Amino acid sequence: MCKIDAINARHELDASLQDLRKPVTYKDILSMLEFSGEDEFYWESFQVPEQEAGFQVAARNNAPLTPSLVYQMWIQGKRRSPIDCNSCVWALPMETRFQLHDKWSKKVDKEKMAHYAELAEKHAQLSKQINNFYEDTNRNVLRSKRIIGCTTTAASMYQSIIASASPDIVIVEEAGEILESHLFAALSQSIVIH
Repeated sequence: MCKIDAINARHELDASLQDLRKPVTYKDILSMLEFSGEDEFYWESFQVPEQEAGFQVAARNNAPLTPSLVYQMWIQGKRRSPIDCNSCVWALPMETRFQLHDKWSKKVDKEKMAHYAELAEKHAQLSKQINNFYEDTNRNVLRSKRIIGCTTTAASMYQSIIASASPDIVIVEEAGEILESHLFAALSQSIVIH
């Protein structure tokens, strides 16, 4: 179960990283504004009123008018059509519009980074749980052994597992005749080097 959760967390983390790499879109800003509280007033200004009987408000090219398109018109300094409900938002000077757009873009980026950090922490915790499980399994196997043989690299990597197994004899292959006494000292309380 934990391994499946870790795999799913990794996929979520990868998707979040891809999202972080993409530039902030008008749709991202609108989603943030909808739930921002303090700037929700602006979100309402970019909404397209529902029409009766399935009709839609059309833009100049006869495509449906969407909130993203309305936002784009606002940031480009265009005047809104008669569906305008918050004219004070549309009366803002261009400099103020750019400042708001910049503020909102940074806020969206910050939220994306916070989400990524949260997913990274979740993935790290799941990975640690999996590693602990495998280490416990290895400890249980090694506890039943009197003699353990390994390379200096393995002795370094699995020092805590070997030490907790408390074997009678540890045979460590020496690479290049280099004696790593600190490594051997860490493996056991009573150690004899031959």
